Amino acid sequence: MTYGTGIGGTADSGHLICQSFAGDSSLSARILFVGNSNPSDRAGVMFRETLAVGSRFAFVSISGSGSSSFTYQTATNGATTSAGSGPTITFPSWVRIQRIADTFYAYLSSNGVDWSLLSSASVTVGASPQVCIVSSSYSSSVQSTTMFESVNFLPIS
Repeated sequence: MTYGTGIGGTADSGHLICQSFAGDSSLSARILFVGNSNPSDRAGVMFRETLAVGSRFAFVSISGSGSSSFTYQTATNGATTSAGSGPTITFPSWVRIQRIADTFYAYLSSNGVDWSLLSSASVTVGASPQVCIVSSSYSSSVQSTTMFESVNFLPIS
């Protein structure tokens, strides 16, 4: 369960479970549901330069209302950019983010086998960024609940 004001800008917040990793890699997860405290609550997978608020990142996510998006931030404490909104999905659904050098690719899937590219962007996150699953409420007073399963992290050689 999370409280927060969302991911992005100089005051991003939410619940992140992260691991540092150097090199090209891919993180995917099946999202069973995103709690409905606010239709804008989001859950997904992310690469993040550091765990500090305002850090550069690339994030593919699904909202509680089923909207999918790929957002990123190229400067510390900078503006958050939306690189694309995908289709409205039904739960459960899959998200994947793939890092190859400084390019990030965001994917969606209904079955975890057939993936559709949502968008891509170039974001410099350093040699050993944080690789995270993320849940963020868009309310500082109402919790959001997200359930993930089948989280898969794979180095790409």
